[in-house]
Amino acid sequence: MEPLGGLDAAFLAIESATAHMHVAAVIVLDPPEGKRSLFSPSTRFGEVRRMVEERIHLVPALRQRPLNVPFGLFHPVLVDDPEFDLQDHLFRASLPSPGRSRELDNLVAEILTRPLDLDHPLWEMVVVDGMDAGRTAIVAKIHHSILDGVSGANLLGAFLDLGPRSRSVPAPDHPWAPPPIPSSVEMLRYGVRSIASQPGALLDTINGGIEAVAALKTGTAERISSGPHRSVEPIANDSIVVNARLEVRSRVEGTLGHNPRNDPANWRLFGAPKTSINGTISARRRFASLSVPLEHVTLVKRTFATTVNDVFLASVSGALRRMLTINDELPEETLVGFVPVSTRRKKSGNKASGNKAFGNKSSGNKAFGNEVSGMRIALGTGISDPIERLLFISAESRRGKLAQHSNRGRLIHAMAQSVAPAVASRASKWASTLGVFDRFPPMFNVTLSSVPGPKITLWCAGSRVVALYPAGPIVDGVGLNVTSMTYGGSLHYGLLGCRRLVPNIQDLAILIDDAMEELIAAATARRAAAG
Repeated sequence: MEPLGGLDAAFLAIESATAHMHVAAVIVLDPPEGKRSLFSPSTRFGEVRRMVEERIHLVPALRQRPLNVPFGLFHPVLVDDPEFDLQDHLFRASLPSPGRSRELDNLVAEILTRPLDLDHPLWEMVVVDGMDAGRTAIVAKIHHSILDGVSGANLLGAFLDLGPRSRSVPAPDHPWAPPPIPSSVEMLRYGVRSIASQPGALLDTINGGIEAVAALKTGTAERISSGPHRSVEPIANDSIVVNARLEVRSRVEGTLGHNPRNDPANWRLFGAPKTSINGTISARRRFASLSVPLEHVTLVKRTFATTVNDVFLASVSGALRRMLTINDELPEETLVGFVPVSTRRKKSGNKASGNKAFGNKSSGNKAFGNEVSGMRIALGTGISDPIERLLFISAESRRGKLAQHSNRGRLIHAMAQSVAPAVASRASKWASTLGVFDRFPPMFNVTLSSVPGPKITLWCAGSRVVALYPAGPIVDGVGLNVTSMTYGGSLHYGLLGCRRLVPNIQDLAILIDDAMEELIAAATARRAAAG
């Protein structure tokens, strides 16, 4: 029996008929080398199935199901599922002709529309054939209560290799023999014992809040921003970068002066503006994928002294500005993005793969779970110039990171640990039933996440991985999630939206590409002007 942490339990508690709290990765594979004409779809599926069977013990959570404490008194636990059957989690699907990205995106939307069965292990994997060029895709879907973006990369590593030849994974020391599911009486006793420890968690919550506020008020944030945690990567002897850094403050402050509603001191007090992508979500989903050469992203990053994450945010901001302008609904206030931030401490080693699961006999569940906080960032959608918008976002990102460095998300974790699942679940359902998200402005307009992917080429069941498209969940009030991951020389975007609130998500992907082209053109022109 393994207890779920506070954040893990929160993601499980807010699962509803419309809010499906699973995350996903769309893994596109080349045909196996030297076997392009010999591998039938059924043979390909068999290879993937055999690989999963051999390695599933590396991730115990994949054979565990959640079990609730009676009356929702305390967080659920994960227990081995005696009824686990791989056939209930691994499926085949075929794309209609011509089997290109649009057809794959539509199938991914259907897969992500289906909720996971909360009475069984919280994952499924769909092997997709019928793609052009003989390629195969794997759509891996798993509940957010088990992992966040960084730990998701750890999980993928259990099923990926560093070359076309699959690595040998030792069998477990003992056959898997799950015990019976704990009875309701046993779970009630567990819940009562756990509640007894809650005063300490509540005290941690109060202390965390006091420390976070005190750090900001005493100027800790300023010292952090000028110290080794600076987000701008120094590039020696680059006059273009130096000039860009000198330009950041004056251009951003000038932009804020043009429109006070873009000032963070204002928008943080009164929330985000109401737009068509915000409201009560439906159960249906739309999905779109997009890839941008990483060298183009790096060009923009280096030219204007920002980060890859800043460029990602600016591309989405530019696309949302254009979409809302076309729909004649661009608000004067800036849109606000919620950006998850990992609080997971970096560990030494495994630099080649960036993944603890590689080569381990058993990665266990400690490598997974949620260690994440988040920050709200003004996206500067009221700014017409793409470079001023990028610099504005870069400054906002630095402000947001100050608070994160000050408290490392301790307040959010402590609060989540203290709230009973029954309370979180009922509050979420109450807000949805009353249409709260249709009547009031949202706290933020869009969820935006950028996950650093592996820097080396990966393989799966003998096939080279050519693309990795991530997908994060949407929640009531916020009908769009845009997540990106770097891999294979590209920045891969996964857009997931509510079908009712964001019906034309493919068009939004095109607008993101257009916004990125604007940034690339500006960077190229700046470099040319500098000689």
